[in-house]
Formats: sequence, C-alpha cells, structure tokens
Amino acid sequence: MQNLLGPDVFSQIVISVVGGFIVILLNYALKKLYRGALARKLSEAHKWTRTKVRRNRARKLWQLKNQRRDPAEVIRLTIRANTYFALFVICIAFYAGLILFLTYAESIPTTFLGKISLGTPLFFFEILWLNNHMSAEDLAKQRRKLFYKPKARKGEKDKAS
Repeated sequence: MQNLLGPDVFSQIVISVVGGFIVILLNYALKKLYRGALARKLSEAHKWTRTKVRRNRARKLWQLKNQRRDPAEVIRLTIRANTYFALFVICIAFYAGLILFLTYAESIPTTFLGKISLGTPLFFFEILWLNNHMSAEDLAKQRRKLFYKPKARKGEKDKAS
C-alpha cells in the first residue's frame, strides 16, 4: 500500500498531468498558428505543387500523343520495357544465388548493409523497368484511341443507322 502512495508514484502522476496540460496548450497555439501564416504558406505550396503536377501530366500527354502515331516508337518502347524486365529478373536470380553463396561461405564476412549494397543493381533495374513499363502501357492506351471506336452505350442508337 505504501508503494502506491510513494513519492515516485506521486511525481509520475504530477508529470503526467502537467504534460497533458502542455499538450493541450500546444494544440491550441498550433491551431491559431495554422489558421494564420502557416495556412497561407501551405496553400501557396499546394498551388505550386498542383501546377507542377498538372504541367508534368500535360507534357507527358503531349509526348504520348506525338509518339502514338509512330508504330516503330511504340515497339521500341515496349522492347525497352521488356529488356529492363529481363535484366531485373537476371538480377533477382544473381542476387538470390549470391545471398545463398555468402550464407554458406562462412569465411566471407557479410553484414546486412553489405547485402543491401550488393542488391543496388536490383533496385536500379526495378525502377527502370517500372518507369518504362508504365510509359509503354500509357502509350498503348493512347494508341488504342486512334483505331478503336468506343462502343455505344446500352439503349443508345448508332448515329449511322
């Protein structure tokens, strides 16, 4: 019973209560700050980010519209994406074999950081493959728009008939 009312327990209770009041006061102060200058700065940053994203999206769409008419360009981008995928798979196999070899070869000291640094090409080719794969898919979608007419919705009559 004396442990429950000891000075250590009392000081911990006081620290918890005071800490709670400090958190409440900080919350109130930060809300006032957020409503003021911080809100304006965040709004400006949001506008800047939104314009950058829109510009990048418009530039990418413009490039896709220029590339979609050239069948050689479509094939070249698809082949590039598949090549990076093949390199990625080869790196996975090499990395798995290297990990197994280093695990069983106890004479070679290996660390976690060493294994991660050996896997750097794996991450590099994965990023290259994903970027090129997404670009090739977007180009294929844009190319489909040139040759395929969307189907009429159910209940709508065809304009030609």
